[in-house]
Amino acid sequence: MQDFLTKPKRSLKKNSTQKLIVTYGGSFGLANALDPLMQLLLNQKELYDKIHFNLIGSGYLKEHYAQRLMDFNNITLMEKIKRSEFMKYLLISDLAFISWNNVPELYKYGVSAQKYYDYMAAGIPILSVQNAINDPVRQCGCGIIVKNKPEAIRNGLHQFIAMDELERKKMGQKGKDFVKKFTYEKLSKKYIKVFNVLDFKSTPLS
Repeated sequence: MQDFLTKPKRSLKKNSTQKLIVTYGGSFGLANALDPLMQLLLNQKELYDKIHFNLIGSGYLKEHYAQRLMDFNNITLMEKIKRSEFMKYLLISDLAFISWNNVPELYKYGVSAQKYYDYMAAGIPILSVQNAINDPVRQCGCGIIVKNKPEAIRNGLHQFIAMDELERKKMGQKGKDFVKKFTYEKLSKKYIKVFNVLDFKSTPLS
């Protein structure tokens, strides 16, 4: 098992076989809702020759997933790496993956996972697997949203496969443009405006 988890990293260049490279970065636990993806990967059928998955991160379910996926040559599992290294893998990926549990009361005010912004900064489209969450993908149109079910994920992947590279790049560019709103400089200006309004409202009348 250890050999499978630590096998050599993929070369940091585009895959010459024309497979789409899909990258997930994050923890492997119940909160990340990866079971439907794992079910799909165990029953890939026609996707096997079209997609390569990079699954990067750590977590208590990692070895459990690895044991089930170890016979698939189109899946690379890697341990958690530095963010700078992770960005290199995103830059050679065709799309990114994120998933959420169906807990609407928890996410009614939206979500702010760091991986969204890493994915968008890399300029690649996102397959957002969720149930009606108002996430950055929905806000800026930088990907495809499907329900967190194996067949829905399969359909989402087929939609990306059917696109040409230019279509995917245009979709990824929407995320890249969107994430520019979240520089420290722009966020600080927004906070200053909020604090100024609050200060004005709290000032007692003379």
